[in-house]
Amino acid sequence: MRKHYGGYRDFLKKIATKGLILLGFLAVLYLWPALIFYPMGSLLERNDHAEKGADYVLVLMGQPEIRPEVAAKAVLAGYSDKLIFVTSEINPLEEAGIMPSEEMLAKGAISRTGLKPDHVTVVTGFGRATSTMDEAIAIRRYFQSVNLRPERLIIVTSWPHTARAHWTFDRALQDTGIKTEMLPIEAIPYDKSNWWQSERGLLFVFEEYIKWARYLAKYSGRSIT
Repeated sequence: MRKHYGGYRDFLKKIATKGLILLGFLAVLYLWPALIFYPMGSLLERNDHAEKGADYVLVLMGQPEIRPEVAAKAVLAGYSDKLIFVTSEINPLEEAGIMPSEEMLAKGAISRTGLKPDHVTVVTGFGRATSTMDEAIAIRRYFQSVNLRPERLIIVTSWPHTARAHWTFDRALQDTGIKTEMLPIEAIPYDKSNWWQSERGLLFVFEEYIKWARYLAKYSGRSIT
């Protein structure tokens, strides 16, 4: 009986300990959310502090109201003299004629910066990209098709996307000799210090973790050609 009671008491202690740990975690989350959320955001960012003079600045599709303009300004600032991007999938609103394509939105944003069209290359002919991996493969095939061997590619995208984007392009271009460097957009409009304070920030960051899990499961150990 004593043995049984002792085992039951130990079980209650374990439950109580786990409950206290959970309460402590929730208290920290409520009182000092930055202690948990800031590192979560930081893990998603890669910043290579890219130097000027690259062969191309590549802007990844998504957030057409932000990314193309930042990339065009990077070209104007001397990070490269050429901007390149891949055409993306057609969305239902575009098909219905309700809104312009992401390509048109990107071209409009780039044009407003003053960057001339002859400094912009739109990669077509390799299918419309539906993912970062699609963009990486399209870029690889484009350079092969026109027999170009750039040495350095600066990639512009939103900061939570940079680590996965670098991993993806590194795999897709690993035997080409092309060096990729990330130039993150720090405010989109949320940054690493406040992303958990907005619904858009929460969705973007947690979705990025889900995409990381999918990419690691799907592409790790696989040859990308």
